[in-house]
Amino acid sequence: MKKIIIGLAATIVTSFLLVTSCVTPPIEVAQEAYDYNAIVPKVLGLNGPANAIGHGITDFPVEYSASYSRGGSSLEWEVSGGATILEVIDEGSFKGKKAKIVFPQVDEASTVTITVTETTMGGIKSAPYTFNVVLAPYCPLDLDEFVGEYTVDDGEDSEICTISRDPGDPLFGLIINGPLSYWTGANNGGTLKIKLAGCTSTVSFSAQATGAIHATYGNITMTQDNEAGPNIFDPEDKSITITAKHTVAAGNFGSWTTVFTKN
Repeated sequence: MKKIIIGLAATIVTSFLLVTSCVTPPIEVAQEAYDYNAIVPKVLGLNGPANAIGHGITDFPVEYSASYSRGGSSLEWEVSGGATILEVIDEGSFKGKKAKIVFPQVDEASTVTITVTETTMGGIKSAPYTFNVVLAPYCPLDLDEFVGEYTVDDGEDSEICTISRDPGDPLFGLIINGPLSYWTGANNGGTLKIKLAGCTSTVSFSAQATGAIHATYGNITMTQDNEAGPNIFDPEDKSITITAKHTVAAGNFGSWTTVFTKN
């Protein structure tokens, strides 16, 4: 009897496997029934900055991508205004979902248009989608010429400091090592990251805790203050002039101008 039951159970299992093996999985049924010709494509949007720097350097492309995914579709990219599509990247079955674009070098603000068209697997093409990018001007500077030893002077005191490239900002950035050394001492001068704009010969920097320590009031923060004086550089002699407000936890010492002269 036991053998009969076991044999019957085996027969049932075998029959079940034969039946299930003949049934098409639901996902395959859906794929077979999917009508690619019924899709009405539309580019729904792009991810990427609406503002960029017009530097024209191929080492620093800007990446844009479709804000959605549609399997089986492909995107065609076009750019105006002298921009270049450096690379188009697929994502799974969505062909050309991303593009790396190099914007042209411009001396004044301008606008470049990115145009994207989607084509479905069924060959239906969407209306063109346009995305405007405003380019900030970029006038090339050889930042290496600003690297080296400087004398910083606030009109009353002076001290030696150094300037180096900012590896995190290869287009505009410098690091002043010892911007406050004339005040807090050569070994306690802190650091300040600045940007040089070649088109206007101006200097800019965000508010920064310099790391320089006032003997009584602690860490000194420098904040750019264009109303109190100039923030400029001389492309000929490589001198740099900055005006900043100097703040500590208890308040601020006010704003004044310092000049960095290359030695």
